Amino acid sequence: MAVESRAEAVRLGEPGWLEPLLAEAVAAPTMAFPRVPVKLSEADIEVQEPLWTTGALMGIPWGGQPSPVTGSSATEQAYVELLRFELALLAALGRAFAPDGNAKALLMRTVAALLAASAGELAAATRLWAAEGKTEGLSERDQRRVLGAIGSRVARNAYLRGNPSGGLPLHALLAALDARHVVRLALGQLLRQGTLARRAERYLARHSRLKALAIELVASVVGAAGASGRHVVLQQAREAGLLPADRRSLGHRLASPRPPLELLRPVPGPLRRLLLEQLALTAMLEGSLAEALQAKVTATALDVGIAPNEWEATKARAAAFVLAHGAQVSSLAAPSAPHVARATLTGMVDAFTEAAEDVAREIENMGELGVLLARMADGETLSAAEKREVRTGLIDLAKIVPSLAVFAAPGGTLLLPLLIKVLPFDLRPSAFRHA
Repeated sequence: MAVESRAEAVRLGEPGWLEPLLAEAVAAPTMAFPRVPVKLSEADIEVQEPLWTTGALMGIPWGGQPSPVTGSSATEQAYVELLRFELALLAALGRAFAPDGNAKALLMRTVAALLAASAGELAAATRLWAAEGKTEGLSERDQRRVLGAIGSRVARNAYLRGNPSGGLPLHALLAALDARHVVRLALGQLLRQGTLARRAERYLARHSRLKALAIELVASVVGAAGASGRHVVLQQAREAGLLPADRRSLGHRLASPRPPLELLRPVPGPLRRLLLEQLALTAMLEGSLAEALQAKVTATALDVGIAPNEWEATKARAAAFVLAHGAQVSSLAAPSAPHVARATLTGMVDAFTEAAEDVAREIENMGELGVLLARMADGETLSAAEKREVRTGLIDLAKIVPSLAVFAAPGGTLLLPLLIKVLPFDLRPSAFRHA
C-alpha cells in the first residue's frame, strides 16, 4: 500500500489540518482494497482484511512513514493513521464508481463529501455532493470553508480510543466499526445515489447503536473497577460520537452491563463474528488480564455457535497481529501483550504438526502457491493479486487440511510468515528451503 507522497505535519483541529490528508489520498495510486467491493454484502470482508494486515486497526503507520501529528498523544496519532486509511478507501471507491473518478478535483470533492457524511457534517456533505458532478465545483474560498467545517467535526471525533487509566480498551473495536461505517455509507451512496444527507442519517443512527452495543459489550467482558474507572468509561462513551439518545441509554447500562451472550445473540452472523474477532484481540492486548478475559470471550463465542476450530483460528489471527506489528502496538496495549500473543500462537503448532505430511505434500503439488509462500517467508511483500492467489490456494488446501482454514479469514495471511518461523516443519516447497 505505497503512497506517492506523505502529508505534511498534521496539527489536529487547527484550521486546514484535514486538507493535506485529503490531497494525499487523492494523489495515491489505487491500492486500498484487496478487491473493490461491488455490493454491501462484500464490504465487511474487503475492509477488515486490509485493516488488519496494514496495522491501521491499531493506528500503525502504513504505506511509509507516519504523518507527524504536532503535539499529539499516541491515541491522536493512531486516530490520524486510521483516518488516512479511511480516506484511501474512499478514494479507491471514488475512482471505481464515481463519474470521472480519476479527475483529482472531482475525486477530492467526492472523498470529502463522503467523509463529511460519515462524520455527521451533513450540510458540508450536501454542498460538496451537489458540486461533485460539476467541473467548476465550488470557489476556492467556499471549498476551504466547507473543508474547515468537516475538519472541525472530524477532529471532535478523535475520542479516547485507547485504554486510559481505569478505562476500557476500545481502540481496535471502535476503529474496526468506524472503518466499516465509512465504507458501507460510501458504497451505498455510490451504488444507489439518491440524497446523501438522508442516507447518512440512517447509517449514522445504525452506527451509533452499534458502537453503544460494542462499548457495553467490552464493559461486560472487561469491567471497570471503582468509581474512578466508571467515570473514565463514561467519558469514553461521551466522546465516542454516539447520538444523544444512545449516549444516555448507554450511560444507564454501563452501571450494570448485560451479559455478552445477551448482547450478541440478536446481532447478525457476520457482524457478530467481527465483534468477537475484536474481543479476542482486546483480551490479548490486556496482557496480564488476558487469560481470564480470553476464557470469558471464548465461552461467549462458543455459546453463540462459533465452532471451536474457527475460534482457535480467530485467537491465532489476533496473536499474529500483535506479533507482526510488535512494539508499534505498545502505546495502546499492555506491556505483556506480546508474551500472551506468543503463547497463543505457539498453541497452534501441535495442530499443524499433526498434519505436517499432508500440508507439505499438497503444497509441493501446488507449485505457484509454494513460490508465493517462499517469497513471503523471505519477508517480501506480495501484490494484492498475489495475496488473493495465496488466500485462494490456502482455502482450497483447507478442504484437505482443515486446520489451514485459519488463513481464509480477515488478517489470516498475517500468520504465514510467523508460522513459517515457528513450525517444526517448513511450509515452503523443498526447492526453496535452502535457497
